Amino acid sequence: MLTVRFNPMTSLNWVFLACFICSTLSFEISSQHCDPNDLLALKQFVGNLTAGSIITSWSNESICCQWDGVVCGNNINVSVSNRVIGLILHGKGLKGKISSSLASLDHLKRLDLSCNHLRDPLPSELSNLKQLEYLDFSHNMLSGPVSSSVSGLESIQWLNLSSNSFDGDLLELGRFPEIVVFNLSNNSFTGQFGSRICSNSKRIQVLDLSMNHLVGSLEGLENCNMSLQQLHLDYNSLAGGFPDSLYSMLSLQGLSIA
Repeated sequence: MLTVRFNPMTSLNWVFLACFICSTLSFEISSQHCDPNDLLALKQFVGNLTAGSIITSWSNESICCQWDGVVCGNNINVSVSNRVIGLILHGKGLKGKISSSLASLDHLKRLDLSCNHLRDPLPSELSNLKQLEYLDFSHNMLSGPVSSSVSGLESIQWLNLSSNSFDGDLLELGRFPEIVVFNLSNNSFTGQFGSRICSNSKRIQVLDLSMNHLVGSLEGLENCNMSLQQLHLDYNSLAGGFPDSLYSMLSLQGLSIA
């Protein structure tokens, strides 16, 4: 077993958060009422929860842009009130299931529900979030297949579904041409490590599929881009030797394969 591992997720997370905040600075901070569709979507989302701090902190007022965890910005193409572009609810003690109403937040760019107690499968409607760039559902109790819920996320750059109970064939997931961080570790995904996983994006830096039920060889690594910095495939049932392409990944800083 070869293990050279450190966790880059925290530092990269800060980079993505900084970029997200900077991108919103040009938006006017306003006390205008929320877009009615966004307001309804958020109320339906919180209505599906059975516990969590936002149940009491989110008021009945229509100024949802001032609610805890909600980030708004004026869309330059729309002359109406503020639109929700971020929902950041990391570690809020949320319990319940994720409502399909979130798919109605059609200007959403960042969705972080990590480190809560959410359960049940993901709604397939989430795949309609075409502007979503950052999705983190890690460290919950979510389950079931995810392909129908994420396959349409054509703008996604950061996808972290780690430490849940998701399952299904890995190769059924869609293509993510803009992906930089792809973390599905500590789940129950099956199938082979295929070449398409690496060839999906020319920007990928972190690929973590450790602690799943993957089988087959490592030949798919031949299509991994030279930008790859972290590769973690340990605690699967992969077999065979290391392909020659592995030794030419000059940007690789962390590697764990068992």
